Amino acid sequence: MFPQFVAAKFYTSPLKLYNSQEQRAAYLCYIKFRMEQKFRMEYFMKTLKFKTNINCSNCVATAKPYLDALPDDTNWNVDTTNPEKILTVQGEAVSAAEVVEKVKQAGFKIEEQKSLFGKLFS
Repeated sequence: MFPQFVAAKFYTSPLKLYNSQEQRAAYLCYIKFRMEQKFRMEYFMKTLKFKTNINCSNCVATAKPYLDALPDDTNWNVDTTNPEKILTVQGEAVSAAEVVEKVKQAGFKIEEQKSLFGKLFS
């Protein structure tokens, strides 16, 4: 799905830093893995956004164990600088109901933020 030459084409200059063929091969495998991971995240992972009342770093620390309990391939981030305190969750196997349940278990309010398309047809 992802061409082999991409890693070799764009990442050849750091290869000069590695002395052995094994180190170079390991580096190229790592780069290929990272590029495939980025490709998967962009095209296959769902992105869900929620309005919350997670206000500060202490609140994020309180919610962290609950949000870390979501499926393994899930990434999450809370933008505490945004007035709406947006929680962004990315993952292949994550559902909005799971996220809402986990945040409520942590003791915070949460509401799914609908896109314009979702607002028009809900």
